This record gives sequence, C-alpha cells and structure tokens, in this order.
Amino acid sequence: MNYTAKYIVVSGLLFGTACGVCALGLSVAGERFVRSPSPGTPGAETAVRVTSARPQSALLGSNPERVARDLTSRRNWVEVVDAVNMRLGPSSANAVIKVQLAGTKLEVASREGKWVEVIEPATGGTGWVFDDYLKPVAPASRRAEAAETTIR
Repeated sequence: MNYTAKYIVVSGLLFGTACGVCALGLSVAGERFVRSPSPGTPGAETAVRVTSARPQSALLGSNPERVARDLTSRRNWVEVVDAVNMRLGPSSANAVIKVQLAGTKLEVASREGKWVEVIEPATGGTGWVFDDYLKPVAPASRRAEAAETTIR
C-alpha cells in the first residue's frame, strides 16, 4: 500500500471519529437543531437552536426535574455494603425482586423495623432491603444540596 492510500485511509478514519464525537457531544448536551425559514429571505434556511429539548443522560435519568427535586428535598440515601436481596415487602418471606450489589446507592422511601424501602434512581423501581446490609451516604458537598439546579 503506497503512502497516498495510507493517507486517505487514516484521514477517513480521523474524519469519521471526529463526526462521531461531535454527534455524541450534541446528544449528551440534549440539544437538537432544526431548519426553519429565515425571516429576511423567503425559502432560505438557517440553523435554529431549540432550547426546549430535554436532556437525556445516564447520570440524570430521563427526568431531570425529578433529580433536581430530589436534590433540594434532602432525601436520605444509602449504599449497599454487601450483596443483598431486594424484596417485594419487608420480610424475608417476600419474593426477591433483584439482588443489589455492593456499592449501589439507593434512595430511602420509608422504614419498617429493620427493613428499608428503597428506590433505584436509574429505574425508579422500589423494593425492601434489610438494614444490616446498608450504610448511610452523606452528600458529597454543600453544592449537592443546592436549592436550584440548572441543566444546560
């Protein structure tokens, strides 16, 4: 393969990678662009940024308003210290819904004796976990408790 062919192949790969990174950046930012006629020239098109697009992020989930509400309400969070069964109700007689692995962070919905009703932040699913397998999690900083969260 001569140098010209290698240059064309490498340039094409770099261009494709750059386009992929740009597309990923736009999708993470939650912005979308549409075409609309320019007011000055009939039939001409110009790019218009639509700011009403809702961000979709693995960190925020599909509902950023809920995340902002949770941050401001100072809800209790716990971390799983050892793999534990998440059950339908507050008893080991209830069916196992899922196994929560060590390190998983869950929101506390309620307590009943030594059982804790938890909410998975990613799915919104609820279940009951025995308290001995959990430890409380404090906010990382005062900024995590901000009264207003702006998503850009």
